[in-house]
Amino acid sequence: MIKQIILVVLAVLGASLIATAQTAPENIFSYSGDSIVTNSNYIDPFYWDSQNVPTYSVADYSLSTQNGQYNYQIKLSNYKGSETDGGYYRIIDILYNNQNILSLKQSDGWDKVIRGWEPYRTTEYYIAYPLSPEATAVVFVGYPYNSEPELMTIVILYKGQAKLVLNKNYALSQIVKTDSEFALMIKKTVQEWMTPTIPYNYPPTFKIWKEGSVLKMCQLV
Repeated sequence: MIKQIILVVLAVLGASLIATAQTAPENIFSYSGDSIVTNSNYIDPFYWDSQNVPTYSVADYSLSTQNGQYNYQIKLSNYKGSETDGGYYRIIDILYNNQNILSLKQSDGWDKVIRGWEPYRTTEYYIAYPLSPEATAVVFVGYPYNSEPELMTIVILYKGQAKLVLNKNYALSQIVKTDSEFALMIKKTVQEWMTPTIPYNYPPTFKIWKEGSVLKMCQLV
């Protein structure tokens, strides 16, 4: 009983300390002329050990920019023999003018956009949102394992290019998506519970949002 009271007090104190923390907004990526400039702080390497394994197609989509000038093809594939593992696909290929301009591969697997996020998704496998007439952000979500946050992968499509700008273990907690606003609320650690009503920890919430034609991120108060 005493141990539980101490844990509750520590959890409350932790929440109080976290509530005072705040970071200045930072660009996740930027532009330089017609090129996309990435920030390595937001890109972790993929875990991948499935080389030389046959693959099969999962889905194939067309995606155009807001001005209709740039048309991309998004192809999702999976490794044979991984059907019973977590996730629905492990390969993302993006093509422009029938040329592969970006290929992402991992062994842990990306998931469908489910668990309550269906109203915000563009297809069952990703969320797309225009940042400008020529730029589009495409968000893929990973498969959650145990108590670890799932992988979040964001690709920017811009003037015939496709660039990975974010690849981190972020747990999605809220989405705001309207004609004029786009934001993702995320947590870097999963909230755990001592009892069904008493949290064990209070992970801070971070916000990724569209401002101008870029995506920014900061920790919320």
